[in-house]
Amino acid sequence: MGFQSATLHPWMTVRGNVELGMKHQGVKKAERQEQSHRFLKMVSLSDFAARRPYELSGGMQQCWQIPRRLANDPEFVLTDEPFVLSMP
Repeated sequence: MGFQSATLHPWMTVRGNVELGMKHQGVKKAERQEQSHRFLKMVSLSDFAARRPYELSGGMQQCWQIPRRLANDPEFVLTDEPFVLSMP
């Protein structure tokens, strides 16, 4: 589920937030990094992987939530508002 306000851990990097669920599921580090890079690239945030939430705009924080959700391989994703995502 995606909320209107970003629910990101401020002490973690973009990549760390995306990989958190996979880490708790026991996914190996190399696979977590590969998946997080793929999903961050999908929303044009791969260049910001080492940044923290306070270093991103509100819109970027919203986009950041998408890879975080997708990395957990959900059957579906619920969002508060419609969004546009350009997929390759």
